[in-house]
Amino acid sequence: MKVRLATVLASALFVSSPALAAAAWPDVGTPATTQRDGDRDAAVVIGVEHYFAVPGVPGAARNATDWYRFLVDGRGLPVERVHLLRDAQAAREGILEKIEQASKQVEAGGTLWVVFIGHGAPAKDGSEGMFVGVDAQQTATSLDARSVKQSEVAAAAAHGKQGEILAVVDACFSGRGSKGDAIASGLQPLVAVRAPSLTRMTMLSAGSANEFAGALPNEDRPAFSYLVLGALRGWGDANHDGVVSAKEAVDYARKTLAVLPIGRTQTPEVVGANAGFVLARNVAEEPPNVGNILAWNASPASSYATPAPEAPRSPGFGWKLAGYSTLSLTAVAGSLAVYKHTVAIDKQAEADQDCGAVPGCADRRRAANDEAEGARTGRRGFIIIGSVLGVTSAFLLWKGYSAEGSVSAQVLVGPDSIGIAGSF
Repeated sequence: MKVRLATVLASALFVSSPALAAAAWPDVGTPATTQRDGDRDAAVVIGVEHYFAVPGVPGAARNATDWYRFLVDGRGLPVERVHLLRDAQAAREGILEKIEQASKQVEAGGTLWVVFIGHGAPAKDGSEGMFVGVDAQQTATSLDARSVKQSEVAAAAAHGKQGEILAVVDACFSGRGSKGDAIASGLQPLVAVRAPSLTRMTMLSAGSANEFAGALPNEDRPAFSYLVLGALRGWGDANHDGVVSAKEAVDYARKTLAVLPIGRTQTPEVVGANAGFVLARNVAEEPPNVGNILAWNASPASSYATPAPEAPRSPGFGWKLAGYSTLSLTAVAGSLAVYKHTVAIDKQAEADQDCGAVPGCADRRRAANDEAEGARTGRRGFIIIGSVLGVTSAFLLWKGYSAEGSVSAQVLVGPDSIGIAGSF
């Protein structure tokens, strides 16, 4: 039976440093330090990660949850005015209902926030983009029927008292998924990314008409909504005036995406007249060091859990092990059997020494002594031979397993740590 022992010493030397702390994308779900001036605002945050029929959008629900926390805890929106729709809640009817409800809750001069993270697609006639609902099927007709058009978003929000409608759309309207494949067949190309009847609406879009949105490298979450949320925490404050506008937020996302190894062209843009609309004030959070994140994720030590590959075994390896084991056990068993036999002869010889005046006693005594001496000599010799055979077979057993089995070691070196991993 094969016994496998695995020992992983992935932290033989593990030294903390600022570079290590910056090796991952920051958590944007923690409380942000911004001015809490959202008491007149209302919001609808939609994140569709698991669609019923079309491919999913990994991390969409997580990003939506982080946006909800930012709006409530960071911007100070009243919790009863922030509507979070995730996955099955994000059907066409639910989206329109919550947008209309939020538009009635926003106070005069406030902002109506609409955040959508999921799939986008062109309308059936290619005239505008749509937010794909969770239950849309993989046909152009179903997408058109079960999605929400941009014009419908504007219409649902048209009767509110808001001074501005701010839409953050982490979905490109090309109708393609994060890997560039079409989410449904028969889609017409979008004529232009435009927002019909966008009165008082500013839209931050993840990309242009012929592009597709995707995830951060080494992180299963949509890139654009994550980066814009980071920008509102302070990462996008390019001129360090403590204020982040719609244009600054999109500029930060666009410049960051341009240097990331994402394997696609994704060019975020602002659609609408008010690109200078201020989204956050009194921000102070410094942006992450993207260079450190990329360098760490490119390091061979970024995955310590990779096991050492098991060496292939040659044909007949099991028979070799069985042979070595049998030889060793036979030598030991034989030594024990001879030892017991010679001990019995010694005891008989001692009994024959006491034969006294019995006729022929002297001859029996001499024969017993000769047999006992021969037995002792044979016992010593067999024990020596058995010991040599036992040690030899044990050595061959170990040698055969070492040569044929899985004996390996790895030294993992990263920017801030050294690790050793081995198995045998």
